[in-house]
Amino acid sequence: MPGQLTIVQGHPDPAGNHLCHALADAYADGALSAGHEVSRIEIARINFALLRTQQEFERGLLPETLVPAHDALVAALIY
Repeated sequence: MPGQLTIVQGHPDPAGNHLCHALADAYADGALSAGHEVSRIEIARINFALLRTQQEFERGLLPETLVPAHDALVAALIY
């Protein structure tokens, strides 16, 4: 049964060409070929301020740049 997967790729270099990028690409290719939906979060490409309190972690207070990542993670958990 196909599912919704979210790949979080956390290498700090946004340029790519590192093992972490290659592993994320291979995992995504395999999941897609198996019929899964895949969304990706590239940490190095997201510009956001540090979240310092519990309130800042709540959905309504997230910086706008983190909303797509939040939504992708929630979708993967719900599926």
